[in-house]
Amino acid sequence: MPTYPSVCKCFWNAACLAVFLCGTTLLAQGEIASQREFEAALQTWASRLEENPAFRVKASLYRRVGEMLHESALRTYCRSASFTCDSRGLGHIRLEYTSHWRLWQAFVSPALESRLTARERRALAEAKRRVAALPETCAAEKLLLLHDALVACADYEMQGTDSAAELLLEHRGSCAAYSGALWLLLHMAGIPAVIVEGSAGGPHGWNMVQLEGEWYHVDATWNDPLVGNVSAGMVSHAWFCLSDAEMKATHQWRKGDYPSARGDVAWYFRRNGLYFKSFAEFWDAAMTAYAKGETSFEGYLETYGNRRQFMQRLELLSGRPGFPRSLSWVGPESGAGAVYLTFSHSRNER
Repeated sequence: MPTYPSVCKCFWNAACLAVFLCGTTLLAQGEIASQREFEAALQTWASRLEENPAFRVKASLYRRVGEMLHESALRTYCRSASFTCDSRGLGHIRLEYTSHWRLWQAFVSPALESRLTARERRALAEAKRRVAALPETCAAEKLLLLHDALVACADYEMQGTDSAAELLLEHRGSCAAYSGALWLLLHMAGIPAVIVEGSAGGPHGWNMVQLEGEWYHVDATWNDPLVGNVSAGMVSHAWFCLSDAEMKATHQWRKGDYPSARGDVAWYFRRNGLYFKSFAEFWDAAMTAYAKGETSFEGYLETYGNRRQFMQRLELLSGRPGFPRSLSWVGPESGAGAVYLTFSHSRNER
């Protein structure tokens, strides 16, 4: 009787993760007698990358094995699961683990690395290299560096692989590959993170990251230049460290399944001096970047208005000396929001 669990009802918090990664085995040799014991058994099997564990369940629960799978945190580490359970309470589960989980377990327990394929071992080596190259800095800066490097080198493919390993090696994949790869890198760097499964015009996945005790949404897929219609080579931060209130404008998810993100609006832009209250302030900063030879500029504009109004402002400036030879931009449909400019310089300007 196959099953594929829906969005887990309890997200994987750091305390739970620490318990089973330490090797605590809560599954006794006797019967599984509750959802809690079943969850503990799943976590133990997952920490060992066991693909075909067998178990015994209390007679009164054997008809509920499918329901218990559905209510577990299985989605955190498994692509799919199938099970059988007979009337005597003898059960068997077949588990297919996600790529990022396999790499993470091999990182935590090097003895498990022998279970990886040759390509997975190369992907793990690449992930280790990226994390080892991080400077000694705060978690927020490490997040930014890992996110930007991942987005800059990857190409989004809607029907592409969901494997974090393949994204790290081939630099292309679906949203599941993006969120899985970022989850892996963040955990290896010691930064708490979860994968959120919801929708954004269709089924979609992204990350939530904890910084200084606060949770934030990070959608690496939507920050990809190809997805955001931004010029190649520029990494967007429109969906970087967002609060629940900001994220719900474009994304939907079961909020009760995940931590609350109550951060400040435009947290990243405020932190980096890229939050502007007026168009004039925004434009002055953009032209300063242009004068320095930069080919792009991003900022959060509190007085954005709407796309037509923003275009009118640009048209008023377009005939003035110093206006970029060619300029393109991406911004929200209306209201305040992040605006991304890309410039072209003529040869004599460079």
